[in-house]
Amino acid sequence: MVLLVFPLVQGRELGWPSWTLAMLGSSGPVLAGFTAYQVRRRRAGATPLIEPGVFACRGYASGVAFSVAFVASMGGIVLIFNVLLPAGPGFTPWHAALTTAPWAAGAFAGSAAGGMSMARLGRRVLHTGLLVEAAGLLAVAFALGFGLPRRAREMTGPGPAPDPAPGPAPDPAPAPAAAARSGA
Repeated sequence: MVLLVFPLVQGRELGWPSWTLAMLGSSGPVLAGFTAYQVRRRRAGATPLIEPGVFACRGYASGVAFSVAFVASMGGIVLIFNVLLPAGPGFTPWHAALTTAPWAAGAFAGSAAGGMSMARLGRRVLHTGLLVEAAGLLAVAFALGFGLPRRAREMTGPGPAPDPAPGPAPDPAPAPAAAARSGA
């Protein structure tokens, strides 16, 4: 996991040195090696860290893939909102945290509702949750003005000021005493 996540998080800031690319490239083969090691341990009668037999069940494997995609997308969305709100509309960190707090409350309530309706809906509870999440994200996008360029520009402002032109700094204004002596 470190071989994949660390370069994705730090690579750009570090200028993508070759070792970050090597970490990214080696993450897949290391995962494959770990998987092969777990299968060998199970065949040898030892207890594997992760039971490989559970992935033979199609429903379990697809559920794990869905869960990983869901958690990754939600983590990314929360990160983006917590960066967007202070950078765009100028929220303070405290204001941004209070703005996204209902999201956590909704996740808590949705988790409880999903657990209670699991016996009645079965696997469809995941699809229902996905539809509710999509509707919520569309509502947030509409509230923030995405898709409405003028409103989005009003929220985020003109952007950062451009860097001054490179070169020597301009001379400061002459001191008042020097100006008086020169007759100006």
